[in-house]
Amino acid sequence: MSFFAQALKKKGTVSPRPVRPATVMPESPAAQTVLPPLPDASLLPAVGVRQVGQVARTDALAALRESAIPEAPGFRPVRKPEDCPAEERALRDEKIRYIRAVWELHVATNCGEGRAAALIAEKQPDDFPRLATAGKGGSSALRYNNYRNWINGYGSGGRRRPGIGRLNDGTPDYRNADVLLPNYVRGHKNTVYGDPMFWAELKGVWLRNGEPYLAKNYRRTRMIWEACYPGQLIPTLAQVRYHFQHRFPHRMVALARKGENWYDQNLRNFIERDPDSIRPGEAWVADTKDCDFQIRTDNPDAKPIRPKLVVIMDVKSQFPVSVQLIDGNCSNEVIRNGFAAAVWRFGRPRIFLTDNGKDYCKAGFGDPVVFAPSVDGGELYEHSILRELDVEHHKAIPYNARAKIVERFFREVAGYERDSRGYVGNKPENRPATADVWAKLKARKYLNSLDEACEWVAQLVRVYLNTPSDGKFLAGMTPVQAFRPEIRYTRPKLSYAECFRAFQLPLQDSKKLDGRGPSVRLDNGRYVVIPADRERAWKYDGKRVMIKTVIFNKEVCYIYDLDGTYIAECRLEEKLPYFGADPKLLAAKLEEQRAEKVALRARIWEETKGWHLIDAETTYQQPREAFASPAPAKLIETMHSVKGETHNPRVYVLENEVKPEPCKTVCANSDPESPKAGRKKAKEATPKIETKRLNRILRTINGEDEPAAVRSKNNHIHKEKREYDDDECRIRPRLPRD
Repeated sequence: MSFFAQALKKKGTVSPRPVRPATVMPESPAAQTVLPPLPDASLLPAVGVRQVGQVARTDALAALRESAIPEAPGFRPVRKPEDCPAEERALRDEKIRYIRAVWELHVATNCGEGRAAALIAEKQPDDFPRLATAGKGGSSALRYNNYRNWINGYGSGGRRRPGIGRLNDGTPDYRNADVLLPNYVRGHKNTVYGDPMFWAELKGVWLRNGEPYLAKNYRRTRMIWEACYPGQLIPTLAQVRYHFQHRFPHRMVALARKGENWYDQNLRNFIERDPDSIRPGEAWVADTKDCDFQIRTDNPDAKPIRPKLVVIMDVKSQFPVSVQLIDGNCSNEVIRNGFAAAVWRFGRPRIFLTDNGKDYCKAGFGDPVVFAPSVDGGELYEHSILRELDVEHHKAIPYNARAKIVERFFREVAGYERDSRGYVGNKPENRPATADVWAKLKARKYLNSLDEACEWVAQLVRVYLNTPSDGKFLAGMTPVQAFRPEIRYTRPKLSYAECFRAFQLPLQDSKKLDGRGPSVRLDNGRYVVIPADRERAWKYDGKRVMIKTVIFNKEVCYIYDLDGTYIAECRLEEKLPYFGADPKLLAAKLEEQRAEKVALRARIWEETKGWHLIDAETTYQQPREAFASPAPAKLIETMHSVKGETHNPRVYVLENEVKPEPCKTVCANSDPESPKAGRKKAKEATPKIETKRLNRILRTINGEDEPAAVRSKNNHIHKEKREYDDDECRIRPRLPRD
């Protein structure tokens, strides 16, 4: 059984109200009425010791409460008479003289005290100069009501002011004259009646968020105190109400009992901003709202869901530049999609205001991602979509609807949601009974789908755009009128390529570019640089790069230098099965690998002109003029091996070093001087170039497809100047023909 229940059960053994001591006026200033002593704590019943959980309050606490009981006759001095100003003491003396004069006149003439007080005030006002002007508004205080109050006291409860009292024969007790001094006795306006501990407990219980009414808190607290602490002074409910009403400001009570949100929305001061300081299209604000109606899903067995409304609105004109209705959670992808569409259609704003949600402040979109160009120091590079677009990102104060104009648009939509099918209410107390009916299986199929809900929202938006408003931003115009192009804030429009690259979301961490491909790994997939960009990505092999992704295509990503320079495009590499792969696809991949090697060899030839094939000793012996032309290299020996760093070594020498071998057998048909033998020898020394194949490989590397005329021209050039040896995998000058 709880302590509160025990107190109620044993309440019949305890007085329901505190026993107030009888006030008997003392015969002398030293005489005081003593309160009846409290019984020993050990002799009290179990209900007399208050339990807090499993811990009982000790006797020391009870002794502390006993010491807080005021002394009889219900008041005590709070300051000495000599500490009072002289003017207050003089006013006290005039009150005593006035009381004495009225009492003596009453006894002498046997008239009533009221009549005597009126005669003294009429006949002898000059004897009491201070009292003559001490009343309200400077009027006279020589009245019978004041005479009576000065003797008997006035007020009640915590505001009780005692008087000087009377002796047994009714004579005023002039010995208690000091009680007429201002703020001399306990019970003035700065103190309250009752045990201070009771007040502290009641205030702690009442000034709490969501607590019931004061009367309920008071009754429960008083019931416990009467059971646990009999004899303690407990104020009445009227005294408590009066004290709380006059002592506690309304906004303090509202903050304590209704919470900070209610206080911020109703009582807290707000910062008023100048609507003329911005132009239409200069500042946008975004927010998300849970719709107050249900829609059905594609799965007929699934429960209906409440869609979300994601809106981006212009602050000045209140024109919604982007409105999205989604059936899932609001992610940064949804925000980027709406913001990108709005930027492409209406241009870039200068300021973008959002709340502090993770979908708006995602790293790379609102909050920048920081990259270090090098390990040994250097400038830090911060990248985000808003930074690339040169848009300032401002964050609103949490739970501050005044800072976001879009909240007004949501209120407009909420007014129409009540008429929609599947309305569920904006609060639990506003939930209609039909909401549970629409959730049943038989009624779900009659709810609107996502597409139907989008069309319904579109109609609401059209109505809103053509509705004038008398607010400080629109000033009687419609949002369409306020968002006219001629008065709109404009910035240089981005090209498609600039806008496309700006909306690529960077990853928070940089990755090392793998030389195999080159490629990067992302989400258990390997993204390989496309052939057209591989030459530009070669110099970043093994270095850390920044990776960006796009919204609409998960099979492609882009790599950038850590300073924001574009490098290449990467595509997701398709994985082939171990067995039974498509021969055409396999051949295409092998051809792509071979084309890259051919391109690298071609570049080596362009850089060295074939001198890399000759040994260094021979190269050092060549004159300066020899390096102006390609090296006349001649392959003399080839070895095929799988050992060592070079698997297929080839040995080249200069053509002038080659000595013709003597012919051991002379045949008529093999005359060295015959034209056919010369042509055969030249053919063996210099194989034919496969010009068409080379051009096709080069076009594959560059990702181009040359026209037939250009292709024919290039073939002719290659036939004139070069010849490709596929067996030796090299490019060398064509030997002149006789």
